[in-house]
Amino acid sequence: MKFYVLKVSILIMVCFLSTSCSQESVDIVPVEELQNELKIGEYTSLENEIFLLLNDFRSRQGLEILKKAAIISSISNDHTQYMIISNEISHDNFNTRHNELVSKANASKVGENVAFGYNSARGVVNAWLSSDVHKSIILTPSYTHFGISVHANGEGRNYFTNIFIER
Repeated sequence: MKFYVLKVSILIMVCFLSTSCSQESVDIVPVEELQNELKIGEYTSLENEIFLLLNDFRSRQGLEILKKAAIISSISNDHTQYMIISNEISHDNFNTRHNELVSKANASKVGENVAFGYNSARGVVNAWLSSDVHKSIILTPSYTHFGISVHANGEGRNYFTNIFIER
């Protein structure tokens, strides 16, 4: 933990020292580079498999593949935890997630799929693809980035939040 705090402090100091008060343009480190450097948003094997299955499906439909974005996964994680605490699957507070992604990830469009109870990536992806509403979100051509969170409740049942954005 101390190493992580030190690394964040160093990055903040580097960002601070590299800013300028002049009118010259300053190179800004993209959010994804900072996230990668800090190892934020690493995916579990189940989350990675879902990501690969969805991109494989999109690719076979002639669509661009999605890029992972840790900020989206972080926001997905908050909602997954909310559903576990609420003990129900929902899209509650979607507008809050939407607005957060607009401001933090430069999203111009946001879509969300949620699920509960599946034990495998293939199971949840097949369920989403069997639903016209969920499938239409997956097949939205303009989506460019993806984030996911999968966590089990105290009984070992998985909750899923999968968010897509257009940037």
